[in-house]
Amino acid sequence: MIKLDNMEIKYLGSRTVWLKGKKEVVVINPEENKIPVDCRIVVVTEKNSSYLGQDEKKVVVKGPGEYEIGGVEIKGWPVGKKGVIYRLDLDGLAIGVIGQLEEILDNDLSDKVGGFDILIFDIGCSLIKGKDWRELAKKWGVNYLIPVGGKPDSKVLVTFLDEVDEEGLEPIESLKVDKDNLPDGLEIVLLKVEEK
Repeated sequence: MIKLDNMEIKYLGSRTVWLKGKKEVVVINPEENKIPVDCRIVVVTEKNSSYLGQDEKKVVVKGPGEYEIGGVEIKGWPVGKKGVIYRLDLDGLAIGVIGQLEEILDNDLSDKVGGFDILIFDIGCSLIKGKDWRELAKKWGVNYLIPVGGKPDSKVLVTFLDEVDEEGLEPIESLKVDKDNLPDGLEIVLLKVEEK
């Protein structure tokens, strides 16, 4: 049996996350002039973001709806005034991506979204407390909860880690995920900013 490569997640700084699957690379919330060359799919989590995409070779997903690009299925639901919750199905993994979240989701939307193996959320744009994130992640059956958008020593990240009792959590270079080897419970993962 041939062992396939695991999906890999890296944090590129600011709010930008890089997901590398077996066939596609997805970048979430890239800065306008810093889009990795290897990505084909760009996902933007704010409905009224000014990002338009400057490369015709990239497919930009911006807003609620259903999309299918190169085998990657993406669904987006509006949340609040500006936010979008996405579900990306990549290499058999369900990945949730949340940018701006101003309040805890109502049960109807929470049920529509379903569950995730991995949940990536922008801690800098969220008004939700750490324990509420943990409860939402548990409700959705999340295995890996990944906060991004806060610098390692930022008040918002320090407060989040304190609220979820993970004060000594050390950041890692990247997270490699195999659908067949997910942890049994919820793990919170901090990613280092990749240095170029």
